[in-house]
Amino acid sequence: MQNKIKKYISTLSAFFLISCIITGCASVRYITPQVVKNELTLNNLPANKTKVIVTDYRLSTYTDDVCGSIQKQLTQALSQDAALSDVIYILTVDVIEYKSFFTYNEWHGEMKLKVILKNANDKLLGSWDIYETTKLANLWGYATAKQVSQEVYEKAMSYLISVLNNEVKLDVY
Repeated sequence: MQNKIKKYISTLSAFFLISCIITGCASVRYITPQVVKNELTLNNLPANKTKVIVTDYRLSTYTDDVCGSIQKQLTQALSQDAALSDVIYILTVDVIEYKSFFTYNEWHGEMKLKVILKNANDKLLGSWDIYETTKLANLWGYATAKQVSQEVYEKAMSYLISVLNNEVKLDVY
């Protein structure tokens, strides 16, 4: 009977140790998001008069190309209507944070952007902080990490385009 109890305690201890290791571990992934083809348009910003600049301000070097994805996403969203005004706009997007990380059996996605809109004379027309998060249960390992990365990117881009359409009032046409 004592051997059974010792074996039971040993098995229970091993299970507890493995559970602590699995739930306590964290893994971070940097995955390039895919540019989404959509109907969202930056109605206020004409493509022929707007320059989009995206800069990665994360402190470490990453292998993802999130800046390239944001650049393409915003460039394709610019209004194709030609501006009649001579005013040129500079839309700057600074990537502060973009990552997927694993904790407690879930993948979390996080994106922080600083967005500034100025005219060519350096007059500030607007400044916004964009912050989005998402999480999913870890059903498919790194495939879930990729899904979380894409989801948080899409949420941030949708919010950014909404803010630029609703809060920027330019007289360009």
